[in-house]
Amino acid sequence: MFHSMYPPQAGATVRPTLARIDHDGIGLNQGFDIQQSVFGLRVVVNFGTGVIRGTVKFEGDVSLGDTMIYVSCVREGAREPAVAMADARGHFLIRNLSPGKHECSVQPRIRTPTPLPRIPPQVVEVSNGAESEVTFVVDVRPTPGGP
Repeated sequence: MFHSMYPPQAGATVRPTLARIDHDGIGLNQGFDIQQSVFGLRVVVNFGTGVIRGTVKFEGDVSLGDTMIYVSCVREGAREPAVAMADARGHFLIRNLSPGKHECSVQPRIRTPTPLPRIPPQVVEVSNGAESEVTFVVDVRPTPGGP
């Protein structure tokens, strides 16, 4: 069983993420013209130590031979997702996440005769020094009365 450690293990990289930028209390969603005064400019950076551990399960008869399954999690308000590839058992681990709500989604790279059903994203709450879990279930069984 995995036990998360706080602070991170020696040698682990803690990735800072840009939380927000505001100028005189007004949030900046786009670029900032450096010719403006930088007085009142505030940059907030998070150093995340949260972890999301999860599993992607397929129900039904599907060959996953050369499948690559990617899971991406993006924190609310962030621009860049954290991405991991699931192993052969469908397990994945994403470390060094900033606290907050993360929307996690699955992008399987799989060749099947029929397209996979849409896999809805899930929202996961992440806290520094803690581990959160998520499971995605992909039902590829034929629907009754279908082809």
